[in-house]
Amino acid sequence: GRAIVQEGAGTPACEVTFGPREGAIEVRIVEGADAGCRGFCGARARFDGDYLQPQPGCSHSAVTAARKSFRQAYDRKEFARARGLLEPVIAGCSAWVHWLEFGWIRNDLALAQFRADDAAACRQTLAGFGPLIAANETDLRNQHNYPPSDATSLAAVLRAARYNRTVCASSPALPNSGG
Repeated sequence: GRAIVQEGAGTPACEVTFGPREGAIEVRIVEGADAGCRGFCGARARFDGDYLQPQPGCSHSAVTAARKSFRQAYDRKEFARARGLLEPVIAGCSAWVHWLEFGWIRNDLALAQFRADDAAACRQTLAGFGPLIAANETDLRNQHNYPPSDATSLAAVLRAARYNRTVCASSPALPNSGG
């Protein structure tokens, strides 16, 4: 339930507690131990918080496998199958998938829905980006307070989403040859 680690002699110790919480493990830095714990993280990073047990299909390996299978199905023009591989990830895994990866998955799913002759589902999936879909990198930094590297990464996801939204809104689905 408790760990104490130290980077080296003469450095402050990092003391952490662990405890069960419904569906998670709670990790907390003991009050006053922040200085000793900072060296174990990168910029703007912390390790304390609730570590959730992933739902079935939401672990890193399961999501990676779903994305690989999606890509194979999509490349074979099996769009309905490809769609079926990512819809459960979007529906139930947002708490376990990194937010930028989740954005790329949302974009991939939207295109598969479109190619599976369901432009309405494509538009609905992209609506999940909310008002951020209109933001550029400068907006993300200045109006939404994203740090520079996050703003750059998210801007790429949103550029793709805006393009995909245009595709889903402006033309009928392309002929489906196998999905």
